[in-house]
Amino acid sequence: MSDGLSATTLKCHINNMIAGSHTPVVQTSKGALANDPSFTAIEVDIEITGLSRTQLHTSGGQTMVISGNFFPKSLEEANSISDFAVTFSDGKACAVTAVSTTEITCTSPAALTTGTVTVDVAFNSKT
Repeated sequence: MSDGLSATTLKCHINNMIAGSHTPVVQTSKGALANDPSFTAIEVDIEITGLSRTQLHTSGGQTMVISGNFFPKSLEEANSISDFAVTFSDGKACAVTAVSTTEITCTSPAALTTGTVTVDVAFNSKT
């Protein structure tokens, strides 16, 4: 056998995954083999590549774009993920207004902590 296929190995290319732990399902001509203990879960981490702003006013209301990879494909998909959140290290949420596979747009909250804070993106048990 060739092209990444053998009696015990199957290689494939997966497009458009979002961060999280994904258990592979193999579809054969005789049906799907799901939850086989020999299948290794695919772990995909959130990847942040940039922020449109490095300074925000403590009064809030500013738009920030978080660039990266492995984000949900839409705001609707993000809203369907129970633990989807964009927060600052002081615990305040950045109100998400748009999501694509490579960008999350949010509006900063009022009364942000002064000084240095971090931005955390979390979903599917990944941060």
